[in-house]
Amino acid sequence: MWKKVKRRKAVLNRSSFIKELKKIILKQQSRKLALLLVDLKGFYRFNDLMGYDIGNIILNAMYDRLVFCVGTKNLVTFLEGATFGVVLDRASTVEARAHQIIKALEVPLVINNTEICLGSCVGAAVYPDNATTAEEWVNCVDIAMAKAKKIGKDVCVVFSNQMKQDMENQLILENDMRKALAEKQFFLEYQPQLDLNTGKIAGFEALVRWMHPEKGLISPMAFIEIAEETGMIKPLFEYVLETAFEQIKAWNKLKLGKLTMAVNLSAAQFGDEALLAKIENVIGKGKGVASYLEIEVTESLLMEHLDEAANLLDSLVKKGVRIAMDDFGTGYSSLSYLHQLPIHKIKIDKSFMHLLDERKKTGEIIHAIVNLGHALEMEVLAEGCETKKQLNSLKKFGCDSVQGFYVARPLSKEKAQEMLLKYNTK
Repeated sequence: MWKKVKRRKAVLNRSSFIKELKKIILKQQSRKLALLLVDLKGFYRFNDLMGYDIGNIILNAMYDRLVFCVGTKNLVTFLEGATFGVVLDRASTVEARAHQIIKALEVPLVINNTEICLGSCVGAAVYPDNATTAEEWVNCVDIAMAKAKKIGKDVCVVFSNQMKQDMENQLILENDMRKALAEKQFFLEYQPQLDLNTGKIAGFEALVRWMHPEKGLISPMAFIEIAEETGMIKPLFEYVLETAFEQIKAWNKLKLGKLTMAVNLSAAQFGDEALLAKIENVIGKGKGVASYLEIEVTESLLMEHLDEAANLLDSLVKKGVRIAMDDFGTGYSSLSYLHQLPIHKIKIDKSFMHLLDERKKTGEIIHAIVNLGHALEMEVLAEGCETKKQLNSLKKFGCDSVQGFYVARPLSKEKAQEMLLKYNTK
């Protein structure tokens, strides 16, 4: 299907690619041009497994497909890594061409009886709409590509000025965040978890907050992702863990029933070899005290890092730490892994609560999850409980505990302690 064409032998670095674009701009004759970066996803897995020569065959095959998609009159060139540069002389076709490229590159390639399946990401920018120089043009397409990679494979993102503004704002926020860590601008709030059998507070979830000195309260949705991308999640997690654990030890000294403190673990932390040692350092040697801590991991995170997760969670459980699976029901929901992991609690995602009053089947699903959890000797907590009707339904289903605005919004440590004393001294 794919016609072999004479390939450009040179692999252009950034400087050489910009020189090539400058020549094209000089000849553009007032036409709008589109620049695409095409990044192959999964290439290095096959390159490492099958060797450099096979990797070269793969790249040449993908080059041929690109030329087939855009024609020989348009520039297609090899760039560093598993990336190609493409210039289209008709910018109006950029999105259609990009999706054609994505479809073409995902068709399996067979080499030595091995089927090779690759995905791709495409970033695009238009000259002169988005840029007036070759350097600006490349910078714009870099921004579009970064967003495409963040979304995932088999996507195309065309640059817009808003993307540049968003990136500039993110860089400002990143610098502010470094300062915030040094100046201790972060603080914790605690959301209570209500035991439906006793009517008492069974524990809390620690939630990090950022009070910016000029911008005020900044949502975790705005800064957690930056923390993960920059590595600042490590010191931030340490702060949350240490602060939350000290707080739950203090509350347990009030002898109002055994209380747990849930702390969320980010996907970005699974690559941190020192993670286990950090947690061990905070909890100390006493298993009784360690059981105050509940580490929360999402269902999708567990599935994406199953082997690493199993080893880490096994080590934590041996130390006495409890494990909770967050957002249950929104990810893979494959039951085969539940018995492989040492999970004490599953947390039903709050999205189920929004539908509980509207759909009978949603209640049946929740009931089934509760029964499943109990059959596997796990506690079941429902998140996002916002009404008394929902609370009563969850009681009827046999749910162990709830968390949500009906019980309480996230509270300061002073307000959380007031609520703890009110509920647990009845």
